[in-house]
Amino acid sequence: MKDAGLSLWSLVWHVGGFFCHQLPDRSPQFMGVVFPLCYRCTGLYVSFLVAFVYILASGGCRRRLPDLRWALPMSMGTLPFFVDGWANVLGLWASVGWVRALTGMGVGLVLPQLLVPLLQRPDADTADAMKPTVSTPLTLLPPVAASVALLWLAAHPVRLWIFQSLAVAVSFVPALFLVLFVVAVWRHNARSCRGLHIAPGEVRC
Repeated sequence: MKDAGLSLWSLVWHVGGFFCHQLPDRSPQFMGVVFPLCYRCTGLYVSFLVAFVYILASGGCRRRLPDLRWALPMSMGTLPFFVDGWANVLGLWASVGWVRALTGMGVGLVLPQLLVPLLQRPDADTADAMKPTVSTPLTLLPPVAASVALLWLAAHPVRLWIFQSLAVAVSFVPALFLVLFVVAVWRHNARSCRGLHIAPGEVRC
């Protein structure tokens, strides 16, 4: 049983290494165990998972993009990620862990709101008949609160099994994102080809 646990933890570390630098001094730690993702990536993937699950639980994936009046302000939540990230890379300042986590959370909360509408089939209902992923800013309050709670738990897990369980769940979120992204691109391509009366397999450069 112990060997199986070590093998799973090793797998989690290898998976996390594909998407994160995994620097120990920039990652949550508990009882000498280092989280397999840095604070920024943890914030990003925790909030992505929370936002995606919330969309499913609050009406399913048959959604359209938010209205422009909400989409633009919501997208501004991604700016701290890039500003703080580049500032740290250029040595302008060194952010503490919770700041890194919150900047990642901003991106993670926004991505599902824009990605889920792209998952619709080419023959889906008209956009006007679908519920938007974000109808008002208050729509984001539950996933924001849940994301903050889980990030706090990652930094203050109390028990090692909580810390490791979060690590296992969060480390595989990038794979979920990649699957959703590929499906969205494929369906968008199929939708475009259908509008041009071209079979997707017949598209040529």
